[in-house]
Amino acid sequence: MTRTSKNTPVRYYGGFDIYRIAGIRRDTFEKLAAGPWCPRPDIYIGVQPGWKPSRAMRWLKETGRIDIHGRPARADRRGRPRRDEEPPGWYCPRTAPKRYSTAEETARLLNHEKKIIGRMKAAGHGPEAAVVIGDLEGYSIDEVVRLGEQYGWIEQGGAEVRARWAEMCDYRRRSLKRSRTAKTKARKKAGASAAA
Repeated sequence: MTRTSKNTPVRYYGGFDIYRIAGIRRDTFEKLAAGPWCPRPDIYIGVQPGWKPSRAMRWLKETGRIDIHGRPARADRRGRPRRDEEPPGWYCPRTAPKRYSTAEETARLLNHEKKIIGRMKAAGHGPEAAVVIGDLEGYSIDEVVRLGEQYGWIEQGGAEVRARWAEMCDYRRRSLKRSRTAKTKARKKAGASAAA
């Protein structure tokens, strides 16, 4: 078997990185991320969203959550939007976030156990991570197919694996949309009951 080359994966910020840098609580960040005034994620690894560090820092600076030196700034919220104001165009990228699989999803796609993928990675023969959020590694579908073909676990081309991956991504997209809709409805209901 051939060993995989060791390319450095691209690092993205997770929600925990952003709220740690901004010095805000987790639930505060989750409330911001659920609304329209947080940039949409650039990638997903499994269900974990990831933002490019440059976009995350730009958002934190423009909203006044950090100062020009990258330190949390609590006094001046000059970037806080008005209720009737629309978010800037760069908050919503034109393309849908790219999706990457976790080690567990990779094993499920290849019909093997997760521990086998971990052992292969430890020996230097496993899949090569394309992106990283914290300690969570994300694998592209091309890398998963390459690994399956290399070990003879799947047929050439990996059409079946790619079809299952497309189904998983579609399911994730629909469930994410449902959860956002439910959160929005709950927020509006809470706002209406507080106003009454």
